[in-house]
Order: sequence, then structure tokens, then C-alpha cells
Amino acid sequence: MPKQMKTIYHGFLSKSRIDHLVMPERYEEIGHTAFEYYNWFVDSTLVIPEGCRKLSYQAFNGCRSIKLLMLPSTLETLEPNSLGFSYPLGGRVVSMDVYVNRMYPPTSTQICEYRNEEIDPASENGPFGCQEEGAGCLTRNMRLFVPVGAKKNYETAEHWDHFRTIIETPMLTGTPDGIAETVTSVKTATSAADGIYTVDGRLVTRDMAAKGSLRGLYIVREGGLTRKVVF
Repeated sequence: MPKQMKTIYHGFLSKSRIDHLVMPERYEEIGHTAFEYYNWFVDSTLVIPEGCRKLSYQAFNGCRSIKLLMLPSTLETLEPNSLGFSYPLGGRVVSMDVYVNRMYPPTSTQICEYRNEEIDPASENGPFGCQEEGAGCLTRNMRLFVPVGAKKNYETAEHWDHFRTIIETPMLTGTPDGIAETVTSVKTATSAADGIYTVDGRLVTRDMAAKGSLRGLYIVREGGLTRKVVF
């Protein structure tokens, strides 16, 4: 994707399937229906990079293939149904993990700037498209991960308080630095071996094919290089 653009525009990859996608940090806005019904993400994971400030109306509407989503600290505004992964599936819910690298939730609005109108909350209420709170909320099978000290801020925030499971994790810094630099290499005793490690240096597996069964942040050593990977 080109680096000089500031916005991913209307319907850019709607109903598409792409094997690999990396979004540069210069994208400040993901536009109206940009990824609507987009049905393929590598390892079912999407990392929206630091620098993105707004997710527009129905940006990820119906993206049922996402199982792990990382939202950046720079994200300021969520228009209605911008994270409506399950909408409109008649109550069928997506089971997924949502990581938000912010101490406070982004601002939610019912305004669709692209259409210059307010969206009726009776049908599409808030960023997740929840039509009601509690058992009918589309977030009920999702886990929310936030920086340490931020849980209370999400438990008391509109729409975010629908999550049944909110977990504080030190892997999120709450700053544009992104994921905490907890490990840059594995321990000396195991550093010669390729494999997948936890962030504190414990070996998970040497079988790289096993990554499809993992969820979360891991350290991957392969070919002499060590890097953080979100599965």
C-alpha cells in the first residue's frame, strides 16, 4: 500500500481476499466500509499501526475472519459500527481478542462523517454495532486486553462496559511506543535454537507450523533473527 496517502478510502478492500497486508503508520484514517466483509487476514490477525487516529463508519463491518485485533494508542475516534465484526449476523457472535494500547477508550460517536448524518442507535449503536446491552451485545464472546491500570476506565465507559472479560496486560504500554519491549532476545541457554518463546523467554515450541494454534504476543527466533509476533 502506498505510503503517501493519509486515508484508506471508501470501500478500498471491501469483500476482498489478500494473503498479506501491512498498513504503514502514515495512514491516519480508515474510511467508510474500507474493509467491509473483507474475508482474509493472515493468521486471523490484524494490527492497526500507531499513527491511525480514526476508524470510520462500518470500516470493518462483517469481518468475521479476524480473531485477534490490535488497536493503537493514537486511535482517537470510532464511528458507529466501525468495529462491527458480527454485524449484521442476527446475533451470531465472533469469538476474538481485542488489544487496545490506550489507557482510556477512544471516543465513540454516532456521526457518519462520510454521509454527513447521524446513525440511528436503535440499529447500529456504538463502534461494535451493539443493539442492546448484556446478552444481546455482540462483544459477549470477545476478550478485551488493556494496559495495566486501565481496566477501570474501560469498565465504566459506554460500549466498552459490555465486555464480560477485560484483562490488564503489561505487553501494552498505552503509548505510541506500542508493545512493551519486554524481550529483545531469548536467554543464552536457548538462544541458539530457533523456536517460538513467551515474552519472558520460555520456549513454547520449536515447530513453526504450530503458530496457527497460538493467540497473543510471542517472541519468534528463526534464521538467527529474533522478533516479536502477534498471533
